[in-house]
Amino acid sequence: MKLKKFSYFIIFLFLFFILVIPFLYLFFQSFFNYNPFENNRYFIGIQNYLNLMKDLDFLYSLYNSFSFSFFSSILSVLFGIALYIILNKKKDIRFYIPFLVIPFFLSPVVVSILFFLIIDPQIGLLAGISTLLNFNFTNEIFGNKNLIFNALVITDIWQWSGIFFLLILLKIKSIPEKYSDLILTNNGDKRIFNVLIKMPYLFSFILALILFKFFWNLGFVEIIDTVTAGGSPHGSMRMFPIWIDRVYFRSSDFGYGASAAIIFYLISAIGLILFFFLIKKQTDLR
Repeated sequence: MKLKKFSYFIIFLFLFFILVIPFLYLFFQSFFNYNPFENNRYFIGIQNYLNLMKDLDFLYSLYNSFSFSFFSSILSVLFGIALYIILNKKKDIRFYIPFLVIPFFLSPVVVSILFFLIIDPQIGLLAGISTLLNFNFTNEIFGNKNLIFNALVITDIWQWSGIFFLLILLKIKSIPEKYSDLILTNNGDKRIFNVLIKMPYLFSFILALILFKFFWNLGFVEIIDTVTAGGSPHGSMRMFPIWIDRVYFRSSDFGYGASAAIIFYLISAIGLILFFFLIKKQTDLR
């Protein structure tokens, strides 16, 4: 019993030092104007937070992150559902699973390379096609914010829809027997949309997937950073984490960057609370 309490204490101590103390120090930094290379550090209270609300670059990066996360999360899950509807009737459904899931496990660098091999203006697949058609389309993609945004959303859907298909497939197969009467409709054919409408058990799971993907995309921007070289064209694709990186690490404005990081912390905490609420709802419905 004492050993068990001691192990809990060690875990608590470990989490306290790697989570709580860094957060408190970051929060403390956010109340200062602090640049170590200029050797100045003075208390300014909540001025950093007030400045953020007027900083158009910060607000635009926040808008970019939320827009990309919103569309990619919803569409990725919807494509996963569509794959389930298409493939569920096939007897050899297991044959398709590895091919659909592999993109999820690819490194962001590999995904970025595949992205370039398709749309790069010099060596990309679309470049060869556009040359044959005498139409300079690929240059337009890199120079147009809307086109590069759409291309990145499509890339994200390609990488994630397969794993969502697998999760939805496994979830439906694990549905408790007390809900089976809601699944068997249309002469025994499983129609997922009927299930979604009638069954909160599965509907909350779909919402949890969308929520997880949304907040994952807010912080996971490696592919976007690599493909757009930090937010090109002209910073129009600069995401919230990329903006924080530029301010905190590149410009060494620790106080201002810390205040933005605290906002990111709070947004993530809200997402985590909502996610666990949906997970709890899943447990209650069992």
